[in-house]
Amino acid sequence: MPILALALVSCSSQAERAFKQVVSQLDTYLAQKPCLLTSKKIVKDGQESYVYYALKLDKYEIEFGVEGTSVAMSPHIGYIRISCTALDNSSSGDVSADTISTTQKGGSEPARREGFSTTDMALKNTAFSPDARTFSIYVDYTYQGSGWVCKTMSGGATPELLINDLQHLPQNKPFREAIGIGS
Repeated sequence: MPILALALVSCSSQAERAFKQVVSQLDTYLAQKPCLLTSKKIVKDGQESYVYYALKLDKYEIEFGVEGTSVAMSPHIGYIRISCTALDNSSSGDVSADTISTTQKGGSEPARREGFSTTDMALKNTAFSPDARTFSIYVDYTYQGSGWVCKTMSGGATPELLINDLQHLPQNKPFREAIGIGS
């Protein structure tokens, strides 16, 4: 997939090479079209709960940049933006939310499938919806010592819960390792 180097400004060649290695590691991981585990909050039987589903990465684009700073402890900063298209399997799940909407005629629509009751079920199910979802993930880094350290991950229009799940669910550890976040 395309990797776009947008800015390599006032950066030492060592820092630049090291950052390109981080980007290459991420690209190798994403090229495998991994499944990322996420969740969403639903109302079931009047109670809020969480269901799980998988996002199978279909297409992606990586943009990155590096620039120098005037801070001695972090002489360089970098960022990676991952734009993704993914398929999800939530509509194949075993959990339905309560009746969710009312039709114009006053009736209600049947509850729709919202996801899976367990993380294992969500990751094992391969019935992905053909309707693609798009989202972006932003990762910020600082160069400290002789290596890059991931500082923040955010999502712009990406649901906050997905960002939280990428950072914390044990099943997403390979993603965290690919962007340089330790266990």
